[in-house]
Amino acid sequence: MPNLDHEAKQHTQTWLQNRAIRTAIAVAIVALVGCAWLINPSARQTLVAATSRQPEYLTELYFNDHLKLPKTYQAGTTETFNFTIHNQEGHDFTYTYLITINGKRYLQPRQIAVPNGASRTVRKTIAINDTSNRAEVQVSLLGTGQTIHYWTERIR
Repeated sequence: MPNLDHEAKQHTQTWLQNRAIRTAIAVAIVALVGCAWLINPSARQTLVAATSRQPEYLTELYFNDHLKLPKTYQAGTTETFNFTIHNQEGHDFTYTYLITINGKRYLQPRQIAVPNGASRTVRKTIAINDTSNRAEVQVSLLGTGQTIHYWTERIR
């Protein structure tokens, strides 16, 4: 009669040895792939970006009190609104803004310097001479792709 206890021990030892070899091979493969990945500069940048907090650089452009924007206008009368530029670009920045009414330039582009971390509010008084039923007043920060606008209805 075969010794089952001896065969079971031998089978367990063989399985453990094979498992240890498989584990060692897997660890070696992961280590090699990891080293090759870390040598690649773009892979390093990806790892750093994924594992560390990077500052977010941005500019905020908004109307100060959107509920008080002019809802109506009479051709030729003046309307006033305020908008704010908040610089979070990581350095001082000079912005160029443009105001248009119904897609037509209202004023020449103007510049405003905003220190890093600061905000500047611009107060503008405009006269809408457009005779259409509605007017879109738009403020654009040139070179940033940022635009805000509001619509106002003409009073007849």
